[in-house]
Amino acid sequence: MLFQPVAHDLRQVMSLMKVSQNLERVSDEASNIAKRARKLLKSEELPEVRLLEESFELAISAKKTPINAFLDGDAKTAMEIIPRDKAVNKQR
Repeated sequence: MLFQPVAHDLRQVMSLMKVSQNLERVSDEASNIAKRARKLLKSEELPEVRLLEESFELAISAKKTPINAFLDGDAKTAMEIIPRDKAVNKQR
């Protein structure tokens, strides 16, 4: 299968399976965050919340860009994501 004309399709299916697992994990975390946010909305806003906006924007970009790079088959953009991903991890 690795050397026949369908090898590209097989690699793409395997990649999609791995991507779908990660997207499911991200969606589970997003659901947990949304539930917690509902509880927090009942409280008074803390001024420190504004400090999270930069991290939020960086994280959103770090998720959108790789998905678009994968869909477009853009390997160059995909490689440029690695340093940004490390920056997101440092924000923790």
